[in-house]
Amino acid sequence: MFRRPQPGQVRKLDVLEINEVAERILDTPFTNAAIVGREFGEHRDTIRKVWNDIGVSAQTAAKKPSLTAEQKQLRLEYAHANLHRDWSNVVFSDEKTFKSDECAKKLVYRPKNTRFDERYLQPYKRSARICAGIWVWMSIDGPGELSMISGRMNSVGYVELLQENLLPTINICYGGLKNIIFMQDNCSIHRSRYTNQWFADHPELKLIEAPENLLPTINICYGGLKNIIFMQDNCSIHRSRYTNQWFADHPELKLIEAPQFDISNL
Repeated sequence: MFRRPQPGQVRKLDVLEINEVAERILDTPFTNAAIVGREFGEHRDTIRKVWNDIGVSAQTAAKKPSLTAEQKQLRLEYAHANLHRDWSNVVFSDEKTFKSDECAKKLVYRPKNTRFDERYLQPYKRSARICAGIWVWMSIDGPGELSMISGRMNSVGYVELLQENLLPTINICYGGLKNIIFMQDNCSIHRSRYTNQWFADHPELKLIEAPENLLPTINICYGGLKNIIFMQDNCSIHRSRYTNQWFADHPELKLIEAPQFDISNL
């Protein structure tokens, strides 16, 4: 009969088994100690100790979209070209989608300083499940105007956001629109003829040209923004707003609220 080992027991793995456990995590970094422990008849803490001894520990896997060699080279060239740019007067903007999908955070066992190695990256997947979008601009001074996006955005809707949300709030925050540099990604609605005409009519906003699939700065900003939103005391209110907005955009579906009950009565 298999007996589950207890924490703190003397390690019973021999040298050969220790090597096998070490090789296992190097070959399959997204496995976990409990699974490997069951295979070797050892507690998960024993397995983790072996991995710690070789400098491998559990970390949250980074999510990165796959990039071609050309896209990576363009990012590198862009970073070098803007290494000494003064970013204090640059305003970033983008859309962010909060969605319910299968891309939950995963743990990966990896050595230090290997976060963005290809083998330790969590695959980036898009989902068609419930989602809600926001648009926001931000600068060195922090987040600016945050607006809900209803449905799929097009060029007309994007220009409305720029006209009704971006311009007034930047004017309030900076006391005018002089020397403001505006940065956006290369989404098709951002590069459309309709959008380009709007920017031509507003020369006070100077655009920064960016290569395809660039803007790592915006990815960093929005990663931080998402963490800030979910750390707020009213996080549940935000989630409720996103859910209600999605169902409002899909009237063919009916949202039924579940009754409250005391789980201790089950």
